[in-house]
Amino acid sequence: MDGATERAGRHLSNRAEVSSRVAGPPKQSLDGAPLGVQMIPMAMDPDLPPENRTGLSMILYCGKGREMTQNKFSEAVMIGALKQLEAGRRAEDVGREVGVSKHTIYAWKAKYGGVTVSEAQEARQLRDENTRLKKLVVDLSLDKEMLKALIAKNGWSS
Repeated sequence: MDGATERAGRHLSNRAEVSSRVAGPPKQSLDGAPLGVQMIPMAMDPDLPPENRTGLSMILYCGKGREMTQNKFSEAVMIGALKQLEAGRRAEDVGREVGVSKHTIYAWKAKYGGVTVSEAQEARQLRDENTRLKKLVVDLSLDKEMLKALIAKNGWSS
């Protein structure tokens, strides 16, 4: 290592020592993690192999921070744009008019191609109801698991 590189390395290490003495130890949250770092309990860690995860922990972990964004375009707008595309207009022009990219227009075409507005609205209502029912099943499964754990803990099983 030449002299300039060695001096630069020493300079950087001295700066780190000075900043740690001035700033003190890094600030931590109540659970001991550095501020800004979210701690995931080990049973909920998605990086663990499935055999090390418990069913209850996966139910709790599912959906954390995974809310889907709402589409700001109605089915009528999407299908209207597709009808313009079928009439011969270019995807770039239709997308510019609606306020989306040509790739979004093609995605809409793949999803809603050949569908009427009422069919698309009905499909969305069914998807929303299915999502609501899935959440209900998760809540009931969680309640069942908690009751099983309580029965096992208290020895009330027969």
